[in-house]
Amino acid sequence: MEILGLAALLAAVSGSQARAQLFEPPGRTAPYPLTNEFTGPLTLRAALAQSLANVQVVQANLATRNATVGRMDALRSFLPLVTLPQLAYGLRRLQGEGTPAIAFPGMTLSGSTFNGYPGLDRVASNGVSIFFPLDPAGQIMALPIAERGIKVKQLMEQLARRTQLVLAAQQYFDAKQVPYSLPVAALGVRVAEESLAVLKGRLSERQAYPIEAQQAEVDLGKAHLNLEILQQHGFQTQRALGVVLHRSRLLIPQDQGPFLIEPQQCYQFDLKNTDTVDLALVTGFPMCRQEAIALAKRQRYEVRILVEGVDIARLQEKRNYLRFLGLGSLPMGLANRELTGKTSLGLAFGSYYELSGFDIGLWANVRRGNLDIAASQLDLERSLMEVATDAGNSWDKTKLAEQNWRQKELELSMARDLYDRQLKRFNEGQAISLEVLGARLNLGQADADRWTAWYNLQLARLDVLRSTELLLDYAEHVVR
Repeated sequence: MEILGLAALLAAVSGSQARAQLFEPPGRTAPYPLTNEFTGPLTLRAALAQSLANVQVVQANLATRNATVGRMDALRSFLPLVTLPQLAYGLRRLQGEGTPAIAFPGMTLSGSTFNGYPGLDRVASNGVSIFFPLDPAGQIMALPIAERGIKVKQLMEQLARRTQLVLAAQQYFDAKQVPYSLPVAALGVRVAEESLAVLKGRLSERQAYPIEAQQAEVDLGKAHLNLEILQQHGFQTQRALGVVLHRSRLLIPQDQGPFLIEPQQCYQFDLKNTDTVDLALVTGFPMCRQEAIALAKRQRYEVRILVEGVDIARLQEKRNYLRFLGLGSLPMGLANRELTGKTSLGLAFGSYYELSGFDIGLWANVRRGNLDIAASQLDLERSLMEVATDAGNSWDKTKLAEQNWRQKELELSMARDLYDRQLKRFNEGQAISLEVLGARLNLGQADADRWTAWYNLQLARLDVLRSTELLLDYAEHVVR
């Protein structure tokens, strides 16, 4: 694997080259082979854009389109049912004395004979039947309930888009942090090897105990294991990122032939790109904790969905009361018959209506509707408290992340000063190479911790945007 080459690369750095060169974050892309869609370094902007084309977002969009069918179902309470019966008969006439009379329902035997076929009559009948619905409950409440249901699906689609943006940012930063730690782990192996060599030399001169050399061998094994675990973690985060960023094949023109349904597993990163989340791009970003909480209560999709749920429950309660008005239809028919070359028209109309005097099922639905309203209001109340707590916690985490990043900056500056001091002592012959390697390892770890703190700060900022429902607005600014 290409990652294993880092240990050999660092091990080759020795002598004056090791004394003169400071440890800096690798100024190159991550050592992963590139496959599938992305042909260059992946950025946070590209990851956010790609996450909005994955399978979950497409499924949410299909659910929204499916909900629009409910509007067509509601129109059944308004549109009449139309039938067009078209009938034609060809009858063999019975002849002879004593022929019994045969009655055909719905028609008359006096038809017109077919030319050239004596004893064969024909009768043609056609008409139009229209049934106008009489459904007060459906005609008043069906369409408003369907419209609210469509709005709920639209909000759920936006919720799915927001969720995918959060997952993409988390997986992106998780995968990008690994390349910063790989050189540190490889350098840790080098330090453990150097320490073991020094202890073996001291042991041969009887200046160390065997247990110390044994402990150094254990530490070397731990360093190798740590490097292997970190490499495997890198591949795992890459695969998890590929699943989140997988572009649905339904969004690709199907005339290009069959596609392999497999997420990309390897990405490159520009480790010098800070991927800063600029909150100034978002209009209306809260300036304090209380503003963030108030904004979350107004705009969170979870709250808005439950508000629509309360309205739907109230509309359903009204529909349950309207069902006491009954259900029926108003049929109307126009018939045309051609008998013996003559045409006759007929018109039929009437009404059919059922009015419930006492139906225990209707009263049960009314009672159930009242309970559904109460349950929806309780869910809304709980959601308001949860989003307020979530927004407040996200704001506090952002402030702590800023403090943690400033602290890591100070620790990196101190580690760099200590490394310079050890390097100066080594050049003056007052320190050994192992001490310089140890200081360089501490510097690398401090730098990796600084990058981790920086990326945690960006995630905290994105979490504030999520908790205040401004994440989609931010994505629109950075993606376009």
